[in-house]
Amino acid sequence: MTQPTMSFSLTPSSWPCDLHGEYAMMLDDGIHPQNICPACAREQNDRRETWRADWRLHRCWKTCGIPERFRNRSFHNYRSSTANKRAAAIASGYAERFPEQYAQGVGLLLTGDLGTGKTHLAVATLTEVMRSGRTGAFISTTELLAAKKPGYSGSITDTAKFATVDLLVLDDVGATRGTDWEIGIHADLLNARYDDRLPTIITTNTPNLAAFVGDRAIDRFEESKLTVRLVGESYRRRVPDDEVLRASPFAIPEPPLEFKAELWSSGKVITRRYVMTAKGDEKIVCAS
Repeated sequence: MTQPTMSFSLTPSSWPCDLHGEYAMMLDDGIHPQNICPACAREQNDRRETWRADWRLHRCWKTCGIPERFRNRSFHNYRSSTANKRAAAIASGYAERFPEQYAQGVGLLLTGDLGTGKTHLAVATLTEVMRSGRTGAFISTTELLAAKKPGYSGSITDTAKFATVDLLVLDDVGATRGTDWEIGIHADLLNARYDDRLPTIITTNTPNLAAFVGDRAIDRFEESKLTVRLVGESYRRRVPDDEVLRASPFAIPEPPLEFKAELWSSGKVITRRYVMTAKGDEKIVCAS
């Protein structure tokens, strides 16, 4: 009597990957095989995390208050005169060594005549600090004071954050009248940051900061700050339409909307596509 022939369909114990070589099949839940190359999976997960981090940074930077005109300002496109090269070097060094400055609560005072690049250097410094993962905010003194007035209906919805971010740029101090109320607003903010040892960058044209922020606040600020003096005639008058700046992209450009991952699985390449939504969520739009 002829015995029946029995056949079995066996899952391979390993799979090929053109990028990383042969890899062993694993069981992801103890029962079902996991056929994706683990090296591909690690590499694509790392790339995806970088993509997510780039988006988090871009959203934080874009909403930190830097005006549209200054969002492409960087150390690279700062058009310094010979006299201001040292100023640019000090600001750049401050950004590079920010962990040390932060630990000691050291701020930065950018002072000088109109149009010499104080705001440019302040924004470049803030951008580099945020690029390293720190929180930051930019606010002009006129905007800060306007946001504190009853009936304000502008874009600033939370002034409390200015007292808590890792680095604050307070721009154009001295551009207001210096009333007691204005001095009180500035003093409260600077004192709160001083108490928590949080560094602040101030830009100003005035040699008498105390008249606008108060004697006590400026005395505390003077205790731990670097001073950068910029000189020369207004760059805006010399070069009213700077082609270099006009052509410069945002200092932190918007990352790609889509992330595509390609992985080897079961001896072939599969593709997964993710898209970043307007709400800041990601969703998978294709898997093949």
